Amino acid sequence: MGFTKDGRRFRVEEGYLLLSRVHTDIDNPLIITHIMNIESHLFSYFLQHKNYEELLKEKLREIEILQAMLETSEYVVQAYNNIETFSKQVLDRLDQVLRMDGSLFYMLDKNAEKVEKLVISSMFLKNFREEDPKLLLAEVRANPNIFDTKNNLCFAKFEYGQYQVGVVGVRLKEPFDKGDLAFFKTISNQLFHVIRLMKIIEDLQNAQFSIKFLSEYDPLTMLYNRRTFERYLKDNIQIVSRTGSLLSMVLIDIDNFKLINDVYGHQTADMVLKELSERLKRSVRKMDIPARFGGDEFAVLLPYISKDTAHAIAQRLISKLSSEPLKIEDRNISLSVSAVVVSYPQDGTSAEELITYAEYLMREVKRKGKGIILSSGDIPHKFSVVKELERSLVESIEKSSVIPYYHEIIDLRRMSVFGFEVLMRIKFNGRILSTGEFVDVAERLGVMPKLDLLLMEKVFESYKFFGNQYNIFIFINMVPDNATVEFAEKVRALADKYSVPISNIVFEITERKAIEDIMQVADFVRELKKEGFRFAIDDFGSGYSSFYYLKYLPTDFLKIEGEFIRHLTHSRTDRIFIKGIVNVAKEMGIKVVAEFVENDEVLEVVKELDIDYAQGYYFGKPEPLEEKLKKLSSKE
Repeated sequence: MGFTKDGRRFRVEEGYLLLSRVHTDIDNPLIITHIMNIESHLFSYFLQHKNYEELLKEKLREIEILQAMLETSEYVVQAYNNIETFSKQVLDRLDQVLRMDGSLFYMLDKNAEKVEKLVISSMFLKNFREEDPKLLLAEVRANPNIFDTKNNLCFAKFEYGQYQVGVVGVRLKEPFDKGDLAFFKTISNQLFHVIRLMKIIEDLQNAQFSIKFLSEYDPLTMLYNRRTFERYLKDNIQIVSRTGSLLSMVLIDIDNFKLINDVYGHQTADMVLKELSERLKRSVRKMDIPARFGGDEFAVLLPYISKDTAHAIAQRLISKLSSEPLKIEDRNISLSVSAVVVSYPQDGTSAEELITYAEYLMREVKRKGKGIILSSGDIPHKFSVVKELERSLVESIEKSSVIPYYHEIIDLRRMSVFGFEVLMRIKFNGRILSTGEFVDVAERLGVMPKLDLLLMEKVFESYKFFGNQYNIFIFINMVPDNATVEFAEKVRALADKYSVPISNIVFEITERKAIEDIMQVADFVRELKKEGFRFAIDDFGSGYSSFYYLKYLPTDFLKIEGEFIRHLTHSRTDRIFIKGIVNVAKEMGIKVVAEFVENDEVLEVVKELDIDYAQGYYFGKPEPLEEKLKKLSSKE
């Protein structure tokens, strides 16, 4: 390195000359060191760019060669990217050129130890027996060489990922020589490269078909899924709106399907859904569009059908679906189904309005009983009530009018208030709605996460009213959908803003819902626990994966499903079950909360089972914070 006569700095490295002009004090060693570092970085970037370009050109050349092979191959053009057709044409030509008595091509999936494709030339079919291909393949696979001639046999094998691809040629009288093998190997190599590209194309086509199928169909029942149904509904509305025609939709729900799940298990419940879907397919017209709408809900789109006719069709469908028990293995399972009917344009002028109205009617059906058919003319409430509720939910967000209600959790050893579970309430038409009365509409509108954050902010803001004299734990319900980085950041910000002791904040995760995204929820829980937040599993024991769930979540509390607590006084089974939960929890250092404690008898049994905390109407009903603070101060 050094300086040229005109003052430029030069440096030679790896055969390259680097020139730079320096406008500074070249005698300063710090400046020279800085310049050298800059030169090194620039030279490093140059080499990376140069090598990248060369590598890219090399790969492009490879692709061009493979593309040219495909484009110039007469057989590929004739085969239309079909591996079987293409390889058969090559084999027949190879038989002629090498005067062979037959040849075959195979593609073996090494992972499955299964021959995925086997193509036999015309000459082979003429000269050999049916079992000969298996014998030849066994001999070729046993040979350690990738290409070889042996007596009257010639073969070449190639590896591609999990596949082994091979070509085998046979002569009955004349053996193969080295020249034959060289030509055989060359043609087989070209065949292999083309087949490899064809396989990639085939796999892509299969993947695209699978994705399209999964995006349109329900994999269990093979009916259209909800998304596809909604698309067909929109398309049909556009058609009938232009012609002035009618269309109707029937929404069908299996009554008490959860009971089938609980009694017979998920596998049998899935078989019930499959058998019911088959009955549904056989009971509709070809032009009707049946779909699986949700877990235990089905829908049928009835083009050009009025509401009265649709009501009659719904009655017939209910009869077909539930008149005879379903034969599932050795069981006869009786079903009851309910249905609702909505029609265009009387009940809505868009797909969203019709579906929203149908779901609203189905909730009304569930309140009335089983085996019911309902339409808009059968209920006193107008659909405008639903729309009004939607507006009220949106206004609750805009005006921050979510109301937290508090429900005591009692420490059973001290018989004092340990904490409160916070429940969401909103005002609607002059009364207070519980979460169950608006959660479906809120989730459909996508506003539930915002409502959760509003509730949390109000709770954190009000925590100061407990003062230092009450070490109160706050239990807040959290849906698994909120287990995201963004939600966690907002929770931290709120805790900092209102100086809430985060070690006293407990997030309740409902086990039935969270299990669908258990790994995401587990990461979320671990992240917030590092900062001091605590977590509880709500409704523990209500699903089949409760103990499996414990394996992944670092949990502080288990809240036992109230159904088990409610029957403790007369159910030995429930006692045994809860005793098992308590033992497991204690071994893992987890505290246990019993929900639905509503009388003295249940309370005594809960204490006997060594449960840590209890919650229920026996101790108090959910109320605003002001009422709870009054009761706390009155007990001092």
